[in-house]
Amino acid sequence: MDKWLVKHHPDVKLVRYADDAILLCNSRNRAEWITELLAERFKECGLRLHPDKTKIVFCKTSHRQSGHEAVYFDFLGYRFQPSTKQRRDGKLFLSFDCKMSPKKSKLAIAKLRSMKFHLWNTATIEEIAAAINPVLRGLLNYFGRFNKHQGLERVMQAVNDRLAKWVSRKYKRIGKSAARTRRWLCNLASKQQFPG
Repeated sequence: MDKWLVKHHPDVKLVRYADDAILLCNSRNRAEWITELLAERFKECGLRLHPDKTKIVFCKTSHRQSGHEAVYFDFLGYRFQPSTKQRRDGKLFLSFDCKMSPKKSKLAIAKLRSMKFHLWNTATIEEIAAAINPVLRGLLNYFGRFNKHQGLERVMQAVNDRLAKWVSRKYKRIGKSAARTRRWLCNLASKQQFPG
């Protein structure tokens, strides 16, 4: 597909990883035409486009407006979608940006919940940190590459909720009040030295 596109349609940009690909076209008509051509080309090679994964998405920004129904897509664990940003002068504008996809966020939260560290009454905070840090570091290294925190908020909130449950189980006096539990965790976090 790569060589065929370069040879016959050099104006179409290709982003590919294994058998997943994104084609960047300058208009909807061009995208529909290229999709038809690709379907024919794949058929000639004994292949077919995945019906659920093949779609045309409009990359909406402040400079590109349209009534196109599909304005986001997921690729390699990221959700690409319109996002409101703030300029230096304070004015808002619409950009096409990426963050952790909701599907990947749910999987990460499920993985952390399956560790059940909120039940580790005999563990220290350092032991819990040693157990969950490799998971969090992996997520931050992969999904923090573009927008440091976008999409990771739900995962970090789930970690904080589990830690609050752990505090309330381990330290009964602190744990009776949700506000006190949160304050205790914030105080602990401010005192900790975290490796860079």
